[in-house]
Amino acid sequence: MEDYVKRMLDEEKQLRLKCEKLEDFVSNEDNLKKLSLEEQKLMWQQLGFMEAYYKVLVKRINLIGAPLLK
Repeated sequence: MEDYVKRMLDEEKQLRLKCEKLEDFVSNEDNLKKLSLEEQKLMWQQLGFMEAYYKVLVKRINLIGAPLLK
Protein backbone atom coordinates (compact mmCIF):
# COMPACT_ATOMS: atom_id res chain seq x y z
CA MET A 1 0.00 0.00 0.00
CA GLU A 2 1.27 3.45 -0.93
CA ASP A 3 2.44 5.73 1.88
CA TYR A 4 -0.07 8.46 0.99
CA VAL A 5 -2.91 5.92 1.20
CA LYS A 6 -1.74 4.82 4.65
CA ARG A 7 -1.64 8.47 5.73
CA MET A 8 -5.16 9.08 4.42
CA LEU A 9 -6.47 6.00 6.21
CA ASP A 10 -4.76 7.08 9.43
CA GLU A 11 -6.18 10.57 9.07
CA GLU A 12 -9.66 9.18 8.42
CA LYS A 13 -9.58 7.11 11.58
CA GLN A 14 -8.26 9.96 13.74
CA LEU A 15 -10.71 12.48 12.29
CA ARG A 16 -13.65 10.10 12.73
CA LEU A 17 -12.78 9.69 16.42
CA LYS A 18 -12.38 13.44 16.90
CA CYS A 19 -15.74 14.10 15.23
CA GLU A 20 -17.41 11.52 17.44
CA LYS A 21 -15.89 13.01 20.60
CA LEU A 22 -16.80 16.57 19.67
CA GLU A 23 -20.34 15.54 18.71
CA ASP A 24 -20.74 13.71 22.03
CA PHE A 25 -19.50 16.81 23.86
CA VAL A 26 -21.74 19.35 22.14
CA SER A 27 -24.76 17.04 22.29
CA ASN A 28 -24.56 16.98 26.08
CA GLU A 29 -26.56 19.89 27.55
CA ASP A 30 -24.56 19.83 30.78
CA ASN A 31 -21.38 20.49 28.81
CA LEU A 32 -22.98 23.30 26.83
CA LYS A 33 -24.23 25.07 29.97
CA LYS A 34 -20.58 25.65 30.91
CA LEU A 35 -19.88 27.50 27.65
CA SER A 36 -20.84 30.92 26.37
CA LEU A 37 -23.31 31.06 23.51
CA GLU A 38 -20.52 32.21 21.20
CA GLU A 39 -18.35 29.24 22.14
CA GLN A 40 -21.27 26.86 21.66
CA LYS A 41 -21.90 28.30 18.22
CA LEU A 42 -18.23 28.01 17.28
CA MET A 43 -18.02 24.40 18.47
CA TRP A 44 -21.07 23.45 16.36
CA GLN A 45 -19.54 25.27 13.42
CA GLN A 46 -16.22 23.48 13.95
CA LEU A 47 -18.02 20.13 14.02
CA GLY A 48 -19.73 20.98 10.74
CA PHE A 49 -16.42 21.82 9.08
CA MET A 50 -14.81 18.67 10.45
CA GLU A 51 -17.67 16.51 9.18
CA ALA A 52 -17.51 18.13 5.73
CA TYR A 53 -13.75 17.52 5.59
CA TYR A 54 -14.30 13.94 6.75
CA LYS A 55 -16.81 13.30 3.95
CA VAL A 56 -14.35 14.57 1.33
CA LEU A 57 -11.58 12.44 2.78
CA VAL A 58 -13.77 9.32 2.70
CA LYS A 59 -14.73 10.04 -0.91
CA ARG A 60 -11.04 10.24 -1.83
CA ILE A 61 -10.35 6.96 -0.05
CA ASN A 62 -13.31 5.29 -1.78
CA LEU A 63 -12.15 6.66 -5.13
CA ILE A 64 -8.87 4.76 -4.88
CA GLY A 65 -10.63 1.64 -3.58
CA ALA A 66 -8.92 1.45 -0.20
CA PRO A 67 -10.85 -0.12 2.69
CA LEU A 68 -11.49 2.11 5.72
CA LEU A 69 -9.81 1.16 8.98
CA LYS A 70 -12.05 0.19 11.87
